[in-house]
Amino acid sequence: MVVLKYNQKRMKPNKAPVFILSIVTLLNISFVFSQEKFIKMELDSVMSANYLIKKAAISSENDEFGVFTYNDTLYFSSNKKRRSPIQYLSKERNYPFNIYYVSNNKKNSTLLKGEINKKLNESLPVITKDGTTMYYTANWTRNKKNKNNLHVLKATKKNGIWGAITDLSINSDSYSTGQAVLNADETKMYFVSDRDTVSGSDIYVVDLHKDGSLGLPRKLNRNINSTKNETSPFITSKNELYFSSNREGGYGGLDIYYINLNDKDAVPINLGNTINTASDEFSFSINKATSKGYVSSNKEGNLNIYELEELDAIVNILQKKKEIEKKNEIYFKNLRIRNYEVVVVNKKIDAKAKITFEKGTSTVLTKEGKEFLEYLIVFAAKNTNGVIDINDLIEDDGKDDKLLNRKISYIINQVKDKIQYSYRYKIIPVDPKSATAKKEQIKEGTLLYYGRNLAELDDFSKEKLDLFTKDLKTDRSFKIHIKTYADSRGTDAYNMTLTQRRYQRVKRYLIAKGIKSSQISGEAFGETKILNKCINGVVCDEESHKVNRRVEYTIIKRNNLNKKGKIIQKMK
Repeated sequence: MVVLKYNQKRMKPNKAPVFILSIVTLLNISFVFSQEKFIKMELDSVMSANYLIKKAAISSENDEFGVFTYNDTLYFSSNKKRRSPIQYLSKERNYPFNIYYVSNNKKNSTLLKGEINKKLNESLPVITKDGTTMYYTANWTRNKKNKNNLHVLKATKKNGIWGAITDLSINSDSYSTGQAVLNADETKMYFVSDRDTVSGSDIYVVDLHKDGSLGLPRKLNRNINSTKNETSPFITSKNELYFSSNREGGYGGLDIYYINLNDKDAVPINLGNTINTASDEFSFSINKATSKGYVSSNKEGNLNIYELEELDAIVNILQKKKEIEKKNEIYFKNLRIRNYEVVVVNKKIDAKAKITFEKGTSTVLTKEGKEFLEYLIVFAAKNTNGVIDINDLIEDDGKDDKLLNRKISYIINQVKDKIQYSYRYKIIPVDPKSATAKKEQIKEGTLLYYGRNLAELDDFSKEKLDLFTKDLKTDRSFKIHIKTYADSRGTDAYNMTLTQRRYQRVKRYLIAKGIKSSQISGEAFGETKILNKCINGVVCDEESHKVNRRVEYTIIKRNNLNKKGKIIQKMK
């Protein structure tokens, strides 16, 4: 068994310091990339759109992580330099982590007083509701000798000072134990340990008795603990568990997952790429009453704390998904339609038949048209790597463009109603060199440039976006298509995730300004469209890299879609 230490040695950018990996995983972490998913990709997309995130004000040039909220006070850990002779400085010239606190309405944090912060590392505090007891993770000292493995320690508050530090029965000098959290009624303690040498770090639970004593630890079931590393548990007041894991199927490194402990058949759900990146995310916490919380990540190099907002309760999302799946199951089961000759060529669904309408109508299908549409929906649901090109599959006499576009809109709504969560529409313009495209196109260009590794919008970027809102709000036939890009620094996977987040930020801002979501579409390209020589391995100045962190736009008329572009449905 590998016994981990609080090692102060720095890692390369975009990887957490060894100390953080010790406290977060209790094991050495390797980055894992895989196509395996615990849930369908469509749910993953919904989860990605369910969060807003921005860097917290308490983040600095130091490493900070792990937030616990007690009343209006935030407790977190930082390795900032202290003006104290007892603070330890490692051979690598790095300082240890200590526990700090700050009120919500203040900027400057204060070192927690008492016997808590010594010359070694302390972190991840959790305080009981009565405010008198604290559990936290730290190196343990016995007989004035420092122990390298981690323990959960208990402190008691008396006269405003934390003291009476005691060791807990769940600890051992043979393995590490840490990251304790309590359930709502404080009858159970959840924690992380590497005591099982076969499966890495796992999440355990132990009964917490009224006298402060603990029962026997129990490892959580296989739905939660995998053969990889599980860490950073957080329990909500509704008995929902958020935790970190580097299991296969994530975005790389540690990702945040959710599972409802009230459902014995539940499986972990990845929170999506707004929260999770190719780097490490951990120490997640959330207040279910306000839907706001915090997450720690090293996606920008050093370790930072980010504020987050959960737009909809995950139990609601899962319930909606279950209802839709049941509706789809009944719909497909009851279909009695003949077979059609439909194939997938170069990821495009092709068929000889057409979706036909009664003459002069845009919402009344012929009997043959209805049967073919139903078959097409079933075929699409089973062939998720294809693309439906509505223009090629719908009947068009070429005489009435407005009528054709109403037919297209009707078919889109029919398909979306039957196979929600799985598919999304967007517009791909035709060749801009064509005369028709030039005549129909209204405006295109570069919208704004992002800073390095940033997805949040600054004030200048918001001002530029505001210029587009007037036309888009006054004429709902306008539609904006957004493309986001990244420079070559960072991994391909990270840059793709970053540009996806950038697109979501721009879209959310426009919606907040009153633009309908149906008017906005977009694509993320990562670093696949570099405009200059600044590709991987080429040294460039910051200005040269900046041109590749662009956000482009195309504004088009929605009532000219049949000439300007094609409405397509991506099946993945």
